[in-house]
Amino acid sequence: MSKTKAKKPSANLPRTKKKEPRSEWTERDFEHFTVSWCFSMCDCEGRWGFNDALDGAFWNEILPMLREFGRKTWEEVKKEPKGAGKGTKSHPISIDAISKEAQDRLRALRYFDKYEELFSLRLDAKKRLYGIRELGVFRILWYDPNHEVYPISPK
Repeated sequence: MSKTKAKKPSANLPRTKKKEPRSEWTERDFEHFTVSWCFSMCDCEGRWGFNDALDGAFWNEILPMLREFGRKTWEEVKKEPKGAGKGTKSHPISIDAISKEAQDRLRALRYFDKYEELFSLRLDAKKRLYGIRELGVFRILWYDPNHEVYPISPK
């Protein structure tokens, strides 16, 4: 009995399945990832900037909350309710909806025409972190202790 070896497919044969490149990533692709952040876009000079005016707020308020956010997925963060059917605690905000002063600061930083929205992370009833959410990373821009970047009118 003779043993026959299976022939290897020729390199010249056409492939039956063509590989197609994956489309661009979207934020939706990162909904099940845990929140991560970056300070590379951080404003260090403006009204809501990370400068000496923070006066201990970074260590006492901001970092502990970032640690909490880092234990959650983006989906969990975006679904946390404010209460009484008033929406969610953390959410995207159109740049057109923020205060004129904040829009002017974005222009000065050359971010106004580059991005369509900011993301707001709620630290407590008034305090917010604002930044750009890019590919699952929250690029921190501002710390707003008085809810002035996106003021809410009383109802």
